[in-house]
Amino acid sequence: MEMTNAQRLILSNQYKMMTLLDPDNAERYRRLQTIVERGYGLQMRELDREFGQLTEETCREIIDVMEMYHALHVSWSNLKDNQEIDERRVTFLGFDAATEARFLGYVRFMVNVEGRYAHFDAGSHGFNSQTPMWDKYQRMLKVWHGCPRQYHLSANEISQIINA
Repeated sequence: MEMTNAQRLILSNQYKMMTLLDPDNAERYRRLQTIVERGYGLQMRELDREFGQLTEETCREIIDVMEMYHALHVSWSNLKDNQEIDERRVTFLGFDAATEARFLGYVRFMVNVEGRYAHFDAGSHGFNSQTPMWDKYQRMLKVWHGCPRQYHLSANEISQIINA
């Protein structure tokens, strides 16, 4: 992350204020302040992760995944005999915190801040699937998009999607 000295000074002061405002995380903010003030290049890359961005296209894809899970759960609930499919298979897991942290952060933002998909259960894991999910979701979306009635799925269509 490239910053001018003025930008580094401003960010350093922000971290200094955060140590006062959030004493529980003061050590973390002091560490970040030191990194910014001294311009430690290797550690400055950590800031890239904190200040990363998701493209509009990626945000829309994540929303599409969440919408697919909404449709899966609604369709599953409407089945006369839903015992063939375990409810956990149609429950949104989220993304892996270790490898998909930006996606996970966006899901948490959508649910906790924007109030969308509030009916999704974050459980104790907070949508951390603890395994990479992006590729799996992409396969599932392809099958879901091919269904003629995406919000009125049959048991067979639900099975095809979750097994993609």
